[in-house]
Amino acid sequence: MKKFLLVVFLILPASLFASHQKNNGSDIYLIISSYNPDTQRMSDFITDFENIVTERGEKANIIIEDLGCKSFSEESFMWKNQMRNTLNKFQKSNLKAIILLGQEAWASFLSQDSVPKGVPFFSAFASVNGIELPKDSVGHEWLPESVNTVEKAKRIGQGGGYLNHYDVTANIKLIKKLYPKTDNIIFVSDNTYGGVSLQALVRKEMKQFPEIKLTLLDGRKFTIQEAQQIMRELPQNSVILMGTWRAKKDGIGLTNTSLLKLRQANENVPIFTISGTGFGLVAVGGYLPVYKSNADLICRQISEYYKGNSDSVRFITGLCEYRFDKDLL
Repeated sequence: MKKFLLVVFLILPASLFASHQKNNGSDIYLIISSYNPDTQRMSDFITDFENIVTERGEKANIIIEDLGCKSFSEESFMWKNQMRNTLNKFQKSNLKAIILLGQEAWASFLSQDSVPKGVPFFSAFASVNGIELPKDSVGHEWLPESVNTVEKAKRIGQGGGYLNHYDVTANIKLIKKLYPKTDNIIFVSDNTYGGVSLQALVRKEMKQFPEIKLTLLDGRKFTIQEAQQIMRELPQNSVILMGTWRAKKDGIGLTNTSLLKLRQANENVPIFTISGTGFGLVAVGGYLPVYKSNADLICRQISEYYKGNSDSVRFITGLCEYRFDKDLL
């Protein structure tokens, strides 16, 4: 046991322990993570960010805060207050920048009535599209409207960073080109902020295609068994469009095995993905975002900002690319 603990201690980035440090008057980079910062992509970002700051010789603390966001339906109305409480802890600190990791942290920050003045904030692992967080507990039937998070950010302060872009129109046109008789799109989403917000975007953009019926296979409502039954009963000329597949209706994580079960329920229906979910496993491809960590981009924007170039803090919208799995074509 002692050996295991020692190994874990050695491999974790030093910055993950920074949240236990007291403010000593130094500048602070505050990184707020949507969930466990030790997950791979969160940890990679933090490590890259820390390395860049260290290489520049900056004498600043990197402090990590974890919102611990999980089930959207049961918890999302509490995230705004969780973010407010986190920010309040640093009211008297010398904040140099605030970095929001993940959709939930980004949405919670943008929902604030006020944010630290004069402190630039940055997005990572978030998207242009979003939704307003509910003010109270919501049921599984709640269908919020899609909002532009860049416009929300402009109203509260100086924001920048990298935002993913999901192109619904391009994916529907791709499906129609490959399957011209398609008249029913089944959009698959889960019980996460990403799932609910992406579904809102799809509902908005599908108004451009009145000839196609949109069916929602919403993970907030259905169990795996119920979703399998829906798959079995799909009419001809249906196509699946995968959105998200991370948490089911009770908030418990979804696995690739459950995704394969969904596919096995109907092996004839074509499956595409708008997000990369299921790609190479059940989805043949799609017009997908080019995902990046972008710790270097954010560090560069921060550096330029403190050199007096305030215009350097801006949002970079990610590109998309067509990707296909030849083995599933």
